[in-house]
Amino acid sequence: KYSIKVGGKRLRPLFLIEISKIFKVKKIMAFRAAAAIELIHCYSLVHDDLPCMDDDDLRRGLPTLHKKYNDSTAVLIGDALQTLSFQLITEDKNFSDEIKILVISKLAKTTGQNGMIHGQFMDLYFESNFATQDEIIEMNILKTSLLIEAAMDIPLIIKGDKNQNWADLQRIVGLSFQIIDDI
Repeated sequence: KYSIKVGGKRLRPLFLIEISKIFKVKKIMAFRAAAAIELIHCYSLVHDDLPCMDDDDLRRGLPTLHKKYNDSTAVLIGDALQTLSFQLITEDKNFSDEIKILVISKLAKTTGQNGMIHGQFMDLYFESNFATQDEIIEMNILKTSLLIEAAMDIPLIIKGDKNQNWADLQRIVGLSFQIIDDI
């Protein structure tokens, strides 16, 4: 609860809910998917704050989870938040089995070894190695943009109306957020 209640912009669930309204996705489905996205984001922040990663003491003005408790608790809580996000989708009776698989697949690809985790690895690597402009863009896409893109994509998955032209807008929004956040 501590890592979820510290607040934040909640941009990813906001995108998911607002886009769901546009495409007339049922409110209960949008809220459950938005909660899953936010849990993934919270997990990534808990792990990102750890001493072996960015070693942050504060998150939104409060002690980071590993500072309030300890490193091992933070690792386990991060892991629990990630799996809870998948559990929220799998146990929701409003989603068909096909939609559950597609949403969970999207979240797994977004956050897995070819997504957010790889972006975090690149970030750590570039702390002591030179990065080209293209590598920095790739890192930001993987580490930040993909989860924003997933939040924008999931309502279309739920609706069964994936529009290929949507991908360019998603990438622009995701990268713009990271650039603004960094500045």
